[in-house]
Amino acid sequence: PSDLETARKYGSLLLDQKMWDKSMNLFRTALDKHPNDPYLLERLGALLISCPDPKLRNTDEGLEYSERAFFHISSPSNTMISAARSLAQGYAMKGNFQQATYYITLAISLAQGVNAPKDFMDGLINLASKIQHFSQKK
Repeated sequence: PSDLETARKYGSLLLDQKMWDKSMNLFRTALDKHPNDPYLLERLGALLISCPDPKLRNTDEGLEYSERAFFHISSPSNTMISAARSLAQGYAMKGNFQQATYYITLAISLAQGVNAPKDFMDGLINLASKIQHFSQKK
């Protein structure tokens, strides 16, 4: 965890292997050494919001990490886009569709600005559509 690049790559490997708990622990430990690394903040935030294992989810904590990643002064575009997507998901899960719409709109705008791949854009647009749908049901 003290070597940032190793922590990032190992964390990605753990995610690829669907080792959610271990990846969360690694990201937390790495953040102790690198408390403001946008990538680590974004990955932990996304995992806490949308972990496939519902027992490991913590939406409030995930929103906190995702916000830190999104607003970090040195976040690269792809990190900001992913953080905004996580924020949209998290706020939608909490029933705050106004905030969810705000962040998914930002994510789409940022992704268009960097010419994100079509399949990625389609995923963002699909999420925006779901948020819109559920906000109308509320």
